[in-house]
Amino acid sequence: MKEHEMSEKNQSPLAVDQCGPGDAVPSIGAYLKRAYLPPYGTTLDPSQFHWTAPDGHEGGGWRVSARNTDGVLGEYLIKLTGGDDDGPGLAVCWRDGQQCDYEDAVTLSHNKDGEATVRRWYDWVLRQDAAGALATRANQWDGDDLAAKMHRLEHGVVIGDEHQCFPRGWTLGKFQQWLDKASALSPVVVKAYAVKKRHRMKLDVHSIIEDTLFATTEHLNCSNEPDKKTFETFGFHISMTPNRWLRGGPHVNMGGFTTATPEVLPLMTLLMQGSQIGMICAHAYVPFNKMAELYELDDGVAADDEWWAIRAEGTNLALVFPRNHVNLFAETKGDGAELSIRVADHKGQTDENRLTDRFNRVWGAWLDQSRALTPEELNVGIAHAEAIARGDADPLERWFA
Repeated sequence: MKEHEMSEKNQSPLAVDQCGPGDAVPSIGAYLKRAYLPPYGTTLDPSQFHWTAPDGHEGGGWRVSARNTDGVLGEYLIKLTGGDDDGPGLAVCWRDGQQCDYEDAVTLSHNKDGEATVRRWYDWVLRQDAAGALATRANQWDGDDLAAKMHRLEHGVVIGDEHQCFPRGWTLGKFQQWLDKASALSPVVVKAYAVKKRHRMKLDVHSIIEDTLFATTEHLNCSNEPDKKTFETFGFHISMTPNRWLRGGPHVNMGGFTTATPEVLPLMTLLMQGSQIGMICAHAYVPFNKMAELYELDDGVAADDEWWAIRAEGTNLALVFPRNHVNLFAETKGDGAELSIRVADHKGQTDENRLTDRFNRVWGAWLDQSRALTPEELNVGIAHAEAIARGDADPLERWFA
């Protein structure tokens, strides 16, 4: 059974830390699984989470001083809201008086009511602290001013960034904020739209065929003229179900073979020449002008429709997707000279995220270029690698030599 599917029963909160004669308080460590592995980069552990007794109708909780993702210290409070001695315990989390929004490390999903299990909130605080430690680490290549850019240029160093989101439950305004942050290194402006059916739009078979937008794949050179033949990969119509879209949409037969596959998901990569877009590689996109003719495009911040689209301004490319069923990636390279945005099936990406998260927890010290491994870490790592080669160990499990 996968870890995320394992029942959180039998994690009794009755285990206690003895603080003095006759004085016992609940330990947050009692809510953790035996195989729990903290994220790399934080020094927090259960002993630093101090119990706060219930106050009237308010539940008790644990306080800890920890960093946020920007590296700023603050006080977190994980406060119990429910659960019993045989259950996992539900809680909310506050930081300096403001309620926190829980995001899962693997699924990237958010809890609207702010509740999650104690175990998940504990891990979330540790992830915040680990990210904060990384954010405050001195890096000679950091900086956006001219001197920093010249320093990187002299040494042949470029910077980039990568972001991922699962926009289910978001408003379009929140998604636009994510796009702005994710593409901040690039001069390209990426705009988000909700795709709506126009009034009196016919949904009979003939009209659907007529109004289907066929996605294409092509490479464009500096003059925006195709430098190779384009081909249709799948179609989009607003009457489609998300599952049909994820399977490749309406099949397109070309010369006796079908090009639509489950792997055909939207992608666009923009290469800059100075402040202008110099080259585009686009996969499974729809023409923005045609989409604007067929559908109503809403850029209001409160829009929460099923189908969303993004467009890089200055292009006629639009990536359309069912936002409750996909993850989006935005990656910048070369000091913002290259911007890629792609859409991924949420279920498949969740499995990949789970493996990546576990790998980083097990091998984080080996991936950290800012510090040297200790002799003990080297010995344990080598023993682990040898055990993996013999088939005696799992690379995603913690190893004890």
